[in-house]
Amino acid sequence: MKNRLIKEILLWGGIFCSHMLLQAQVAGDVANVKFEEVENPVPKQAAVGGNKGTNPAGCFYHATYTGSAWGDYNNDGYLDLFYSDKNEHIHASKIQSNFYKNNGDGTFTRLESPFEGTAFSCPVWFDMNNDGLLDLLLPGLNDWNYAWLDGDTQFDQIKTHLYINRGIASDGTVTFEEIPESETGILPIYNGKTGGKGHNWVSVGDYNNDGYVDIIMTGFDDCARPDSEHPEDAVRVVFLYKNINGERFELQSSPLKGGGAFHGETDGSVCFSDLDGDGWLDIMSSGYGLSRNSELHIYWNNGNGTFTESDQTFLGVNDSSCGICDLNNDGLPDLVVPGYYFNTKTKQFYFYKNLGDRKFEKVDVAILEGIDGGQLSFGDVNQDGLTDILVGGHGAEHEHTTWLYINQGDFDFAVYGAHYDDPFGKKGHFNRITHGSHHLIDYDNDGFLDAWLMGWSNGECSNGCEAKL
Repeated sequence: MKNRLIKEILLWGGIFCSHMLLQAQVAGDVANVKFEEVENPVPKQAAVGGNKGTNPAGCFYHATYTGSAWGDYNNDGYLDLFYSDKNEHIHASKIQSNFYKNNGDGTFTRLESPFEGTAFSCPVWFDMNNDGLLDLLLPGLNDWNYAWLDGDTQFDQIKTHLYINRGIASDGTVTFEEIPESETGILPIYNGKTGGKGHNWVSVGDYNNDGYVDIIMTGFDDCARPDSEHPEDAVRVVFLYKNINGERFELQSSPLKGGGAFHGETDGSVCFSDLDGDGWLDIMSSGYGLSRNSELHIYWNNGNGTFTESDQTFLGVNDSSCGICDLNNDGLPDLVVPGYYFNTKTKQFYFYKNLGDRKFEKVDVAILEGIDGGQLSFGDVNQDGLTDILVGGHGAEHEHTTWLYINQGDFDFAVYGAHYDDPFGKKGHFNRITHGSHHLIDYDNDGFLDAWLMGWSNGECSNGCEAKL
């Protein structure tokens, strides 16, 4: 039961604060959707900033091209928040490590972070050693300006930090211990920089049903590049790591049945999910592949530690995060696929309906706007029993924005909150945020899902970065 709960939490996986009410005035379930921007969420935090502007008092630190992680690190019943990136209001290149404790009264306190500042990252909370405490996996770049420089490349700036939660003291403080990279068994990779790169490029789950949470990651393996047959080309990988008794991880170099590695991809995403209902976690990966085209792959779990690639051909995407969710309540998880289709230079957003028997059917929905830079989150916003979609992205015909697609059933959706589809004259829409992280979470435990938006903005922040709840 505990492992199932952890999996469900992790699948959810992160200001100038005016009081603003969002309300869609249309017929149907959308009329019952209302969001109110949280005013002064970090009341004890002073304004920060320099010559490039100010991050106002009482607001979350702004960030752009990075992921964020919500999780209850101190077991007080409330979701806490971590994310890491540079903040243009403070320093042009220094990376800020942002760790916020949920106070349980609707406010947050910014703590002195025990975690390394890591850019373009995908932080993930998970319980590595089954001690009931959430640990933090933090892969990314320690240098925001990292670049491939042939023989002068600083490989030591590519990091996969692993922090173990050592427990809660009597005064409520929590201690984290970083495990030396040489002892984790995890190789340092990253998934790209700046715009469009998917930020759910790490997924966790117990793929071999041994009771320990495993890891799958996709990205660039620059450390292997000098030794490759074609060092002028980037090395793209999808790495599966087996959790060894909660002590370390072991790379599964030949996870396919009969031997062989997964298709290498970058600028995309990866997901664990039991797609066929056999009790074993399967894998979906997307991104820019070795084929120099957009790719999407499904790998079926054979239940013996190996996987078999689906024989179905899928229309691929990159520069975005894809997701898995049962959208039509038939008990079969469907594929949600936004992103850039490199082969035709077009932006896409479509579904693959799960038909059972390991078969999928592509479903195009006219109301879904093609995007890149998409970051997805799923949840039943209006409590009608249907899963809705929160996504930010750079649209096909419009400026970047944030959409909430309200599920009407049978793959029919209504749009709520996009800046150009707003009955209040563009004053009642969600903040126009993309290329970062979007989460649906119940941060105040009132039984209603709230929206977290962070990333590259087009709106209130003149520096183009934002963090809103």
